[in-house]
Amino acid sequence: MNRLYSFFIAAALLLGGCYADDSTGAYKTVESIEITGVPRDTINFYLGDEIRITPQIAGSGLTYQWGMGRYTTNPNNGEITTIFEEISTEKDLVHKTAGLGHYYLRQVVAGNEVSVIKYYHVFVNSEFEEGHFVLGRREDGTASIAFMKTLTPEEEEQGLQPRFRQDLFEYVNGYRMGVDPIICHKVHNSLFIACGESQRVYQIDAKSFQLQFMYDYSRYAADFVPLNLMAFDGEYCLNLVSTSANGGIARIQWNGLDIFPFTELRSQVIFDRVAYRQDGLVNCRMCFINSAQGIIYAYGFDMNNPPNWYSYMPCYDHFVGRQILHAFQDAQLNLIVYSKQGDTYLRTRVGSFITSFVTFNSLDIIFELPCMVNTHLLTMDTPSVHNDLWNCLIFADGNKIYRWYYNQSDLPDAQYITLADGETVTALGLSADQRQLFVGSYNPSRQGHKGSYHVFNSDTGARIGQSHEGVSDRPVTVMYKVR
Repeated sequence: MNRLYSFFIAAALLLGGCYADDSTGAYKTVESIEITGVPRDTINFYLGDEIRITPQIAGSGLTYQWGMGRYTTNPNNGEITTIFEEISTEKDLVHKTAGLGHYYLRQVVAGNEVSVIKYYHVFVNSEFEEGHFVLGRREDGTASIAFMKTLTPEEEEQGLQPRFRQDLFEYVNGYRMGVDPIICHKVHNSLFIACGESQRVYQIDAKSFQLQFMYDYSRYAADFVPLNLMAFDGEYCLNLVSTSANGGIARIQWNGLDIFPFTELRSQVIFDRVAYRQDGLVNCRMCFINSAQGIIYAYGFDMNNPPNWYSYMPCYDHFVGRQILHAFQDAQLNLIVYSKQGDTYLRTRVGSFITSFVTFNSLDIIFELPCMVNTHLLTMDTPSVHNDLWNCLIFADGNKIYRWYYNQSDLPDAQYITLADGETVTALGLSADQRQLFVGSYNPSRQGHKGSYHVFNSDTGARIGQSHEGVSDRPVTVMYKVR
């Protein structure tokens, strides 16, 4: 729905002065131009809305010019380099927004002896520009999207209240996504949603939720059923990698709109689990895991594989015969593995190079310690997220949320966040600064939508704002979607 916004110009600019008359030595007062209105120089609109600015201008014999262009800066010195295109020569501006993004608007009011220039930042937003996002799973197994947008200052002034909207993929595209949603990643300006049973990944525009492309694994290999999707939101993330329940590893090259074999690791092992994280700004550091057999292939230094010294290698079979219960990488890319060998639970921390530079033919084990407290809490299916700000793994069991610090041997003996009875945490996420913890929970006895959304301080566990109950289907991925 288009909205009509009227703005009276933001600030009062008064330029007055005098100059010396050379013939008489007297002073002559120069005319002044005064622009008054609502004090705001940042304006938010929605795509398709008309920008309407009706200034109050004091002065005589005036001319007007409005110019507008994409807001750009010189990356070296930050200097604004926007190229302005004239859009009006009228006093009042009426201009229809044509594209999403950040624009720079210039208003020039000129008289016989003086002119005034004023600039505005104009954000042309989509209906789903920025806010809280939930990928959900319906009772029939199909994927759904719920979203609560962050209000603009104009909407807050109007007294609007943020709220979740449901079924937004269908609202935009007219049909449902596939069955068995696994995960959603934001990469650049797109969201990638993987659906296992349907063997598909949906690439949708992150701001409009409009389908851009659909990747069909069954065309790549008839029996390729994705179990995961590894990616990160970075400039150099061009590949999204998945393993299959029936074996094999495939990668989506989204800039080429196709699926290719992942040739960096050639193995007949079926990898049912993965661990991954962004490596600096460039790569996605991945680990491939067969949890039942204790096989872990990780990227590291391999003395036995010249000239490809760095490659994916089987961790010197150190974990073979164990049950891998959980695995992740810390901020230094050390691999942390929680495993079970017989009746003993072990926590192993492996150096980021994987290979020991002492022996050159064994695993670089920083420590391997037994765990004896709450050993049942953590499995490969446990919702979790690693928080580098506080150096801990945050994970959930039922309606309780725990923190396991990297320097602890035993699992925590007490939770630091507890949801209401009947809730089961199904998804966790973190804000960009890692100070806010996003929690998706599921209550099968709730009427209507059974999924809820919560925000907590990731350090203290204090709730931030109100909980949003019954706003989604069973949460699979929760995140704050940035512009």
